[in-house]
Amino acid sequence: MKRTLVVVTRLGWAWNGRVPSEDAVAAREELLRRVTAASLRQVQASFDWVWLVAPERREQVQEIADRVWPSAVLVAEDGDEEAIAPDATAFAVARLDSDDAYMPLALEDLADMDLDPNTIVNWTCGWQLDWAHGWLAERGWALRTQGGFLAVTSEGREHIPEMLLTGGPHPTARDGRSLITVLDRSWVRVNHGANTSSKKWPGLPCLPDAHRDEILSMAGIDWRTA
Repeated sequence: MKRTLVVVTRLGWAWNGRVPSEDAVAAREELLRRVTAASLRQVQASFDWVWLVAPERREQVQEIADRVWPSAVLVAEDGDEEAIAPDATAFAVARLDSDDAYMPLALEDLADMDLDPNTIVNWTCGWQLDWAHGWLAERGWALRTQGGFLAVTSEGREHIPEMLLTGGPHPTARDGRSLITVLDRSWVRVNHGANTSSKKWPGLPCLPDAHRDEILSMAGIDWRTA
């Protein structure tokens, strides 16, 4: 079945009931622009980009959207989701953090897949980028482990609020769904600021600069751009 492609990102979204501060939301704009939006501009397939936002941060996030991606659909309250592909009833919904990127081909392939209902697509392999140093290393999750790069299928507009959660927390995202595992390297995960930890670099060998630059260019990312 042909499905409408939706990418869903949380920005200014309440995490465990806590709304992020205005400063925390503002600090995310650079990576959103230089990594996430930059990679999505390379995608040669139609999609809707949905931003989940806490009502308390809607005005601030709308200003960011006006600068970064004016066509973003902000969903903060009941009814906002009606602006998502109004004529569509079948969806493939990809989760994407506001500081990460998909390789364009991953989303283009997703748009072309003939996917059954209640399917989850799991991209297990990609690269990890240290934003401060430009270190790039291959990274992946064990096949039995649900990573952060996934897509789910959804049927019927009445299920849009549920679909935007992309199956729920990672450990439960597979429940009741058939699984498609993609082994091609399909994403770039960015470590930065408080998100950077030596535990996230467990002896990973970094790629040579030329190879790094080739991969990031394919994703539309130039980490050295001011």
